[in-house]
Amino acid sequence: MSAKVLREQLRQMLADDLIARREFHPIRLGVRYQLTPYGHTLGVVFETLWRWGRKHVSRPHAAGGTIVMAPRQVIRQEAL
Repeated sequence: MSAKVLREQLRQMLADDLIARREFHPIRLGVRYQLTPYGHTLGVVFETLWRWGRKHVSRPHAAGGTIVMAPRQVIRQEAL
């Protein structure tokens, strides 16, 4: 994904109130994005996609994909 596409996607998710941006000062320390309460309502969708992916990642003609943690585990870790 190019930096341009990433910026566009982040701006759209910010506009849709799915994520929030937190800046660290001085700005050299960067920014952090996290799900908003509204963004967390997509958890059921993420979990459904994750389950589907886990079921189909090992099919014979799959390109091999990346195994990731379950969405609930990611959300729990984010809250820490």
